[in-house]
Amino acid sequence: MQVNRRTVLAAGAAGIGLVTTRSVQSQQAPEYAASKAPAGQLPRRGEYIIRNAYLLTMDSQHNEIPSGDLHVRDGVIVAIGPNLNAPQAEVINGAETICMPGFVDTHWHLWVTNCRQWLRTDDIRYDNFPVTTRIGARTTPLDAYRTARWALADGILSGVTTLNNFCHNTRGPEWADAELSAMRDMGIRGRFSYGGPQQGRSDQPMDLAGLARTKKEWFSDPAATDNRLSLGICSRNLVSGQSLRSAITYDIAKRDWGGARELGLPITLHASPAGLVFELEKNNLLGPDVELFHPMFTVEEERAILKSRGTAFCCAPTGEAQRPRVDIEKSAGRGITPEGGEIQLNELLHSGVQCGFGIDETVAGNTDFFAIVRIMYKYDRHRLGYGERNLLTTKRLLQLATIEGAKVLGLEKTIGSLTVGKRADLILVSIDDFNTGPMTNPWDTLVLHAHPRNVSLVMADGRVLAKGGELTSVDRRKLLSDIRETNARLAAFVDPA
Repeated sequence: MQVNRRTVLAAGAAGIGLVTTRSVQSQQAPEYAASKAPAGQLPRRGEYIIRNAYLLTMDSQHNEIPSGDLHVRDGVIVAIGPNLNAPQAEVINGAETICMPGFVDTHWHLWVTNCRQWLRTDDIRYDNFPVTTRIGARTTPLDAYRTARWALADGILSGVTTLNNFCHNTRGPEWADAELSAMRDMGIRGRFSYGGPQQGRSDQPMDLAGLARTKKEWFSDPAATDNRLSLGICSRNLVSGQSLRSAITYDIAKRDWGGARELGLPITLHASPAGLVFELEKNNLLGPDVELFHPMFTVEEERAILKSRGTAFCCAPTGEAQRPRVDIEKSAGRGITPEGGEIQLNELLHSGVQCGFGIDETVAGNTDFFAIVRIMYKYDRHRLGYGERNLLTTKRLLQLATIEGAKVLGLEKTIGSLTVGKRADLILVSIDDFNTGPMTNPWDTLVLHAHPRNVSLVMADGRVLAKGGELTSVDRRKLLSDIRETNARLAAFVDPA
């Protein structure tokens, strides 16, 4: 047997034994009932005017305004420009800040975040995949709720206002309730992508009944989600050996994806293996409702297919940049699934494919979107240098992190740019800090120099969720106490034995 990272991880997981969804649910699902009601009161949607900020609108009509105002009322951007008249509005001083849309994540596994406590870089048994596989099978709805809130707190303070929550540990509709509740309670915007459970059966279709139940109970009345949340699915992998997350056949995928499409729900898939786009096309699975993730091995013909089908392909540079390089031709002949490749963002953009950025996992990483765009900038400067081949200017990178991500999620008419009539999802980034000032080029400053500590204000749907580096309506000590309590119980399942 070929010994590589995947076989080592699989061997570690083999000793765990299958823990069924039903057994975990029967143990602790009732515990979650106490947390299903909204936790606390979100900040009000008031009337605000941001004065004298450097506006990066991501809107072709305004583009950038070196010193301007932005007027928000009841969650909507009502005016943009210099010297706006808004006598009733609460003034937010935007001097020495960049005002821009909040970051739009297109792919993030919230549920794994508490597992960073047990990550070890010197022992592959405690790498991301084996630890999260072991812990995922023992996670209760209350654990999921607490972990999602903990992760979202980090994301909000980093300037993330929208996400696609790729939950490939949806152990039943109660777990979906938990994560949707966390997203609602934290005030963020996003999609919950309903998946399957860790260590679940790969020879059976996904829980389509639970999916339908979640849609009915959460999305029949938009007020239940504060008009901020939506539903989709995350498909299980389609290539055996791709990861410990198991793989399904194309016949099962057709049933899963068909069930989602009957409910009008979009689909997200991990899609790094070589040749996968060809297989998806052959099985008539591609379409504008599909988002693929991890573009490492596509060829030009596949990218043309994606363009013609309107299928998006997004990337997570912080994780993908560390994947080892593998020779596809040599590995394919020995039955090895390559996990390296190159982040093909430039190639996809040249082909006209819709792209965006994702945080991916926050076990061996964090929510720093500035790091995401910075790594991508430096990665392709190294790979492609300057010139026509490299489309990733600092401006283009920030567009991909905002308005282009909104397009991936079908939200470009609602968010992603500072445009009159859109919802007020925005951040202020200080440009008078040691690492950001004095500033000449705002695009360069944000991509090359900024980090989350510079985010001085986060507004989502017209609510100020963070100010001065602190959450405005969430008790940090309570979040920390909750996650410590959850991890104290789960710690018994960390070791492979």
